[in-house]
Amino acid sequence: MQIELIETFLDLCETRSFTSTAERLEVTQSTVSARVAALEAKLGQRLFRRGRAGTALTEEGLRFEPHARVLRLAWVDAQRAVAMPAQANLAMRLGFQPDLVGERIGAWIAIIKSTLADTALYLEASFSAHMSAELLSGALDLGILFTPTPHPDLYYETLAEIRYQMVSSDAARVSKVDLDSYIVPDYSPAFLRSHAERLPDLAHALVTAGQSNLALSMQRRLGGTAYQPEATAAMLVAEGGFLAVEDAPILHQPVYGAVHIRNRHRAVHRRTMRAIAAGL
Repeated sequence: MQIELIETFLDLCETRSFTSTAERLEVTQSTVSARVAALEAKLGQRLFRRGRAGTALTEEGLRFEPHARVLRLAWVDAQRAVAMPAQANLAMRLGFQPDLVGERIGAWIAIIKSTLADTALYLEASFSAHMSAELLSGALDLGILFTPTPHPDLYYETLAEIRYQMVSSDAARVSKVDLDSYIVPDYSPAFLRSHAERLPDLAHALVTAGQSNLALSMQRRLGGTAYQPEATAAMLVAEGGFLAVEDAPILHQPVYGAVHIRNRHRAVHRRTMRAIAAGL
């Protein structure tokens, strides 16, 4: 069976729209229709029902969906097994939230390599939604992220909590923060909501950063005020030129480990998650 038929079916299960699936897969809508028709012909069953209200799965489609997810994962596993370096006994693909990529990565990898000998590692920095999608498809083994995406095939575990502190080049108190040079921290939806609730007067500044390292680059170049992880904030204050904004609330960001549900109890995934949690 062509894997493209399975990928198209599963994407359509999510979007419930032939147009949206065509856009996401970067193919024509007629190609999506042809793939669905080919899959239905192979199975001898109608999988989708199209109407004015949109596209819906038939009973047969609902029964086929979990099997399609298994087929996709099996295909990804087969591809990775064939491509694995000859000297490796295991290959693991790890994704990290960009805010977590820094000096701690080296410590994590050292622990992982000492724990998992002869393991080929692939590392990437990515955002939560993308990592969750890759965990579902089997392209990623373990994600360390800020925002869980609820799904029956994904398992999330809280590993730690990062504390963020406000630091400024020109203000020692919140009331003195210049809105024109303030950087709104959109590090995760939950973090942004917490910031808006605790500091409503600063929630509508003109500049927003999606990563603390972007805010750090702007602060070092242009000055201003932003939330940084406590270790980064302490470093900026120690270097000189920045102050801890003494009456600003500390904001918290939970860090989650995410795996496909089939890997929830696998020893290699449990050991890797524990190693990363110890370094947070």
